[in-house]
Amino acid sequence: QLGGKPPVQNGRNIDHFCLQLAPFYENEILEYLRSNGIETEEFAKRYGAQGFGRSLYIHDPEGNVVELKPQVIDE
Repeated sequence: QLGGKPPVQNGRNIDHFCLQLAPFYENEILEYLRSNGIETEEFAKRYGAQGFGRSLYIHDPEGNVVELKPQVIDE
């Protein structure tokens, strides 16, 4: 987050970061992540570097927010 506070033990200087992944089925990745104890939010349509698209936020073991966005294949 531009102008964010410097990182400290219980704080972060970014809101989140995004990883673009190979195409996946939403229900399958949710099941996999949750069965492995990974905290998730629900899929939603969000705006990012490549425009609007569906993505999912997870929380890593250090408390960072990671956005997972599947690659879109043009049909």
